[in-house]
Amino acid sequence: MNYMRAYINDRDYVPYVGIRCHPWSHARDNEDCKYYNFRESPEMIADVLEDFQPVKDTEAAKEFFDLVRWLNSEESIFETNDCAFHLPHANLENAHMAKPVECGGRLMLFFRDLNNNIPGLPSDVAAQWAYEHEFEGATQPLPPSRSMHQLQHFVLDHLNVSPPPFDWASVEITLFETRYVALGEPVQHQFGHLLVLATYAWGDDDAETLKTFGIVTRVLNEILRKANNTLKLNV
Repeated sequence: MNYMRAYINDRDYVPYVGIRCHPWSHARDNEDCKYYNFRESPEMIADVLEDFQPVKDTEAAKEFFDLVRWLNSEESIFETNDCAFHLPHANLENAHMAKPVECGGRLMLFFRDLNNNIPGLPSDVAAQWAYEHEFEGATQPLPPSRSMHQLQHFVLDHLNVSPPPFDWASVEITLFETRYVALGEPVQHQFGHLLVLATYAWGDDDAETLKTFGIVTRVLNEILRKANNTLKLNV
């Protein structure tokens, strides 16, 4: 049986203290994992995405590099914040998938015009949410901006509108609360979201799994280009 689904992760909101910033410097648990501005240095993409280095010459990695390069190009209304990749490994956690090997990747992106990532709440509501999230753990999620909501559902709808040209894959779509420090004062209006696309692929061996991951990445590239042309008229 072939398997593919795209879905929005709308699990119950878990309060936590602190929030991711854009831009960021390096990962808390690994200073070698750094933020790079690929708008300024697209030539670095293939060399500094450390998770891809063991497979950087494969078609799957090249598809991902092409997607990141385009998202940060002048043609795009988007920009990337972070990405990750888990090399092919034994499928030990998804027993419902009848394939022995899996791999996965994550891509985080946002609108280059930072105001399109911000929900535009009244100042007092935004201030209360910001305080709770920074110091106490907000009990309610931040509502998304109209533009971010449109992007999330555009990707979902286009992945599910017809059978995709690949099997044994899944795309999880999530909105991740983020503080855009470049927006300046007041601080409460720096809080918004970025879009997280987590791709999972399965196969009978490493080569098949990587091939599926590459095809899914190519499809996402096509969809995000369509979103670029559609949403830039509305943002």
